[in-house]
Amino acid sequence: MSREAMQMALEALEGNCTNPVADPEQAANENAAITALRQALEEKQEPVAWIDQRIHGWPDCFVMQPDPPHTAPLYTAPPKRQWVSLTHEEVWNAIDDVLEGGGWLDVARTLEQAFKEKNT
Repeated sequence: MSREAMQMALEALEGNCTNPVADPEQAANENAAITALRQALEEKQEPVAWIDQRIHGWPDCFVMQPDPPHTAPLYTAPPKRQWVSLTHEEVWNAIDDVLEGGGWLDVARTLEQAFKEKNT
């Protein structure tokens, strides 16, 4: 499957997921498919070279092959951190918990806190 097809499938699944309260098994299958697609689309960045740190911990020279534990990897850009989204069940739980005694602002703040906890 091409990257474009995987991205289209991911977007379709994310936009049309089953309510976990109505059909928990189907929602779990969809969440598993979403996770698998995200992992397949994730790009792994490889080092372009290594720094040899044998002399007093200072970079001595650049090498093209690693020689642990004396070398440290160099990247063209910092590794990207993958965003961790809430599952549909976590969203519904936050909404259910807040709506019993609060309003939409409380729902938004609860979801914001849940995102923060998963991504820090």
